[in-house]
Amino acid sequence: EGTRLPTPSGKLEFWTDVLEKSFATMGLSALPEFYSEKEQLITLPHVEPSASTEKLVVSPFFTDKNYARTGVIVHKSDDENSERYRRKYDTELVTGRPPAPHFHSWTHYFWQAQEMWPELFCQIHPDKAALLGIADGDRVKVETTSGSLEARAWLHRGIRESAVFIPIGWDEQQPFHPATSVNHLTSIRLDPISQQPNLKTHLCKVTRI
Repeated sequence: EGTRLPTPSGKLEFWTDVLEKSFATMGLSALPEFYSEKEQLITLPHVEPSASTEKLVVSPFFTDKNYARTGVIVHKSDDENSERYRRKYDTELVTGRPPAPHFHSWTHYFWQAQEMWPELFCQIHPDKAALLGIADGDRVKVETTSGSLEARAWLHRGIRESAVFIPIGWDEQQPFHPATSVNHLTSIRLDPISQQPNLKTHLCKVTRI
């Protein structure tokens, strides 16, 4: 009785003084407030390191002592530099799980899986590909500020025209069909709350090789 949920009150806790103090330590609030990644084709709120705090603080969201920088939600940061950046990197890069043959231990060491889906691919909408002079099966170069890689273009109407998708699971150590890991394109910048890097959305440039 009274302990149906693993919270101090035994109830669903959407906001409490304790939660508010924990988030305040990191410069944020426990009240839900949307923010996304800084690299977007449109202006969205995003978290940046707080300019007023140079030293690290102990994050209240981990059992062990974990040091992190406080953050602040920025609602508008459009300027001449960001517009110039978007003109060069004009496509959203989305990364994630590949097809079933590349899940878990099959990814690297089973030739059967490699034969089912041998090459690192880049899904791109046909209309976007037409604008870039890319045909289905062409080799393309995908570039971010972190690095670049080459992949096989896969024209696919199931993706937004503004985005491309490159799966995880390939790398240079694969014994059958090695390819550059998509991690070369992603950033290691950490979210101040989760302490996780951005592995999902970046701005990129796609060109036909």
